[in-house]
Amino acid sequence: MKTKTRTLLSQTAIYLGVLTLVSQMLWFVIAAYFFINPIRQTYLQSLGFIVRLAQIEVERSAPGADFAPNEDFRIVRDSEPRPEFKASVDPFFADLIASVQSRVGESIVIRKELDQSALWIRFPARNEDYWVVVPKGIPPIPYFMLASVGMAIAVAIGGAYGIIYNLTKRLRTLTRAVKAFGRGEPTDPILESGPLEIRDLSRGFNQMAVDLQKLDDDRRLMLAGISHDLKTPLTRLRLAVELAENDTEPELAAGMVHDIEDMDSILKQFLDYARDGTEEPLVIADLNTIVSDACERFRASGQAIELTLGRIPPLAVRKLAIYRAVTNVVNNAVRYGRDDVRVETKVEGRHVSITVTDRGPGITTGIPTDYIKAFARENTSRSELGTGLGLAIVKRITRTHGGDLHLENRSGGGLLVRIDLPHPDVPATRA
Repeated sequence: MKTKTRTLLSQTAIYLGVLTLVSQMLWFVIAAYFFINPIRQTYLQSLGFIVRLAQIEVERSAPGADFAPNEDFRIVRDSEPRPEFKASVDPFFADLIASVQSRVGESIVIRKELDQSALWIRFPARNEDYWVVVPKGIPPIPYFMLASVGMAIAVAIGGAYGIIYNLTKRLRTLTRAVKAFGRGEPTDPILESGPLEIRDLSRGFNQMAVDLQKLDDDRRLMLAGISHDLKTPLTRLRLAVELAENDTEPELAAGMVHDIEDMDSILKQFLDYARDGTEEPLVIADLNTIVSDACERFRASGQAIELTLGRIPPLAVRKLAIYRAVTNVVNNAVRYGRDDVRVETKVEGRHVSITVTDRGPGITTGIPTDYIKAFARENTSRSELGTGLGLAIVKRITRTHGGDLHLENRSGGGLLVRIDLPHPDVPATRA
C-alpha cells in the first residue's frame, strides 16, 4: 500500500520543514553567540555588583537599622521570614552561582522563589547572614525564539503544501488519465496548464493518446478489411466443396471443409482481438443474465454445464464484450476440459467474479498465467482449432472494465479461470 510519505507533496513538505528547522537552529546558535551570551554575562556581573553593594550598605548602616529598599534590590536579615524556595536544575542557574561565588565568595547561597518572581542571594556581613532580593530574578529563557522557529517551520510546511498541492493536482489528473487510457477507456485531452514541465508532459500525453488511438483505429480497420475480404472467397470455397462432394473423395472433402472452418475461426478470433469492446457503450446490466445466455449456447449443443449464480448487483458493463469474454472462457473449458465444467458468479470483497472450472488436464507445461498472452498455446493444443488469442481477448476485455483475469491449475486436476470485475459499492453478501 502506498504510504503518504512517498508522495511528492509530503516529501516536499518534510524536506522544506527540515531545511527551515536547520536554518532556524543556525540562526538561533548565531543569536546565542552574539546576543544572548553577552547579555547573560552582563547579568551575571550585575548580580555580583548587587551583592557587593548590599554588603557595603549593611556594613555602613547602624546595628539594628532597617534597610530601605530601592528599585534594584532589597536586603532581608536571615532571621526574618522567607518565602518557599524552588529547587532548580537549570544549567544557567548553576553558572550563576559559580559566577557570583567567584566574585563575592564561596559562602554565597542563591535561591529562587517558588513562583520565580525573585532571586534570593545570601551573603555574610558583620558576622551575620543577610539576603539580598533581586526582583526580576534570572532572565527568562527566550521562549519567543523557540516559538518563532516553530512558526517559521509551520509557515514553510504550509506554504510548501499549498504550492506542491497545485502541482500534484495536475499530476494526479494526468495519472488518472494514463490509467484510464491503459484500461482502454476513452479519455478527453488533458488541459495543458501549470508550469512549463507539466504543460510539456500534458502535451506529450495528449499527442501520444492521439497517435495510439489512430494506430489502433488503423489496426482495427486493417483486420476488419482482411476478415471481410477473406470471408467471401472462403464462403465460395466451401460452397464449391459441398457442390463437388459427390465427385470428390469423402475424406478429402471433409478435410477441406475442416480447413475452411479453421481459417474462418482464425479470422473471427483476429477480428475479436482487434475489437476490445471500447466501441460499445457502458450500460447497467444483470451479469447473471449475460453469463446464463453464454452458457445456454453450449447447453443447447448438449454440453453439460453446472451453473451457480450468486446474488450480484447490477453492474456497468459492455454487454457484448462481457458475453464474448465469458463465451471464450467457457469454450476453452468445454474444448480442453471436456467434462465437469462449472460456472459460478459471486461477490468476493469489492469484486464480482465469474469463475469457470473444469477437470481436464489443465496447464501441463509452464506457468498458467503465461498462456494469457496472445498466441500462447500448449503443444498439446496445437492440433485444435484457434490461434491462442482466446484468453488474450478475455484479458483485454476485463482490463477495459478495470478488472483482471486469473488462471491457475486446480488441485486434483483441471483448470480454474476467474474474471474479476470491480464494483466499489457492492455489498459483501452471497446468495
